[in-house]
Amino acid sequence: MLNIMFTHLTLLSISYLLHFQKDKKLRLSLNGNRKVVGTLRGYDAFLNVVLEEAFSEQQQSSGIIKEDLGTIVLRGNSIVQFESLERVYAAAT
Repeated sequence: MLNIMFTHLTLLSISYLLHFQKDKKLRLSLNGNRKVVGTLRGYDAFLNVVLEEAFSEQQQSSGIIKEDLGTIVLRGNSIVQFESLERVYAAAT
């Protein structure tokens, strides 16, 4: 699975990789130790992303608590990590 850390890739290469993640389920780690899961519907040059059918995951002693969020927009500067939850096949260029 694809796991992208911003510190190792340029914004251009991250944008290229996100192209293949479109309509796939992703888990995003945000600042403040927050996690959001949803289907990627779009992104822009600032890596702001639109997720559909999104929900937040919070780890607690009783287990993982999920809160339904619906369709959301996340600012790119709050995203720490992208994690693909589906296999992605990219055409060789």
